[in-house]
Amino acid sequence: MKERKSSAFRGDAAVVAHLQVLHAGRDPVRLAMKYRAMRRSFGDFVRGTCSLFYLRAGDVERPPSPSIWICGDVHLGNFGIYEAEDTGLRFDLNDFDEAGIAPCLLDLLRLLAALRAASADPDDGRAMAKHAVAGYAAGLMKGADAAFDEETGESILPKLFALAHKRDRGRWLDERTERAADGRRFKLDGEKTLPCTLDERAALFSLAERLGQEFGAPSFFNPIDAARRISGVGSLGLPRFLLSVAGEGKPDDVRLLDVKAARKPAFAIGLHLPSPPGVDDAERIIQAQRLILERPSAPIAGVDLLGDRFTVREVQPCAVRLEASLKYPRKLGRVLGQALGRAHMRTARRTSATDAFDKFTHDATHWSGDVAATGMLFADTLHDDWRSYISAYDKGALAV
Repeated sequence: MKERKSSAFRGDAAVVAHLQVLHAGRDPVRLAMKYRAMRRSFGDFVRGTCSLFYLRAGDVERPPSPSIWICGDVHLGNFGIYEAEDTGLRFDLNDFDEAGIAPCLLDLLRLLAALRAASADPDDGRAMAKHAVAGYAAGLMKGADAAFDEETGESILPKLFALAHKRDRGRWLDERTERAADGRRFKLDGEKTLPCTLDERAALFSLAERLGQEFGAPSFFNPIDAARRISGVGSLGLPRFLLSVAGEGKPDDVRLLDVKAARKPAFAIGLHLPSPPGVDDAERIIQAQRLILERPSAPIAGVDLLGDRFTVREVQPCAVRLEASLKYPRKLGRVLGQALGRAHMRTARRTSATDAFDKFTHDATHWSGDVAATGMLFADTLHDDWRSYISAYDKGALAV
């Protein structure tokens, strides 16, 4: 039975101190939203505390594994449908803000803890985690070229693909914008968007003009509107914006760009592992997407904005993420584990790390039992942290 190492990092005060340091300087309105979400559910707490997960990784004896490019933040919400460069729909990982070079089993352990955290029934969580370990090993064996597209989808995936196909750009835009004489304007509803300052708006409009010049499409990137974006859990409070541009010129052709600040990956904070050499954090995120996905989505850019580094990508109407609040069949764990295993095999092959990774794959029967037990131990440890967080939150220790 796996056991926790002793740690001085325990209790309400330790959790509060870590979060206060981590979140220093964040937008207080969106940070308050994050704290409320983390109070609401264990699943959102795990989503919102990636660096805490990596701090805990130092408290638990982990099976050894080769260091490759990993996603860094594997949970249900970071899997979904997206449109690849070839315009085909794929199911895969979809967020690489925490990606970098680290022991690959950290990704699987984070997935196992997240599956347990997202399950109202602990037995369901443990069963999904067991399926995920088996799926991960199967994904390693199946190889880097395999992918979940519409022909190879299984389990719940056909329903997700069907939902993606039903997304209509016009209706999708109507949910987020209002038609005006000078183009679509964001609905500043406090749920998806908030107003930005005049300086932020001017900087974003200038960015659109720069992108138009860089891509040789000034009319496509003609700016229409800008707002602060509300999305996800972990990144709430970081500088993040929505920028609408003209696209092909018609009201239903408007494109929405997600402009998001790039930060040091969580494992670099929690485990003091180095970030990949020779790239800044925006370039790291872009490189990770290209290495990890079988077919990446349309290109994203790393840009300078407001004295910081940001990534820019198009928000896709067809994008469908898994929602942790929904109940899924236990075997979904196998699909997610398999997708992760295939992603890891791809990055190993694309970065010439195949020798060590082939041995790791061959030894799967030796480490699979240990990693399943370790994942549940992570979940138990993080659940204790969540109880500490609830206590501190209810006492007002995290007021912003």
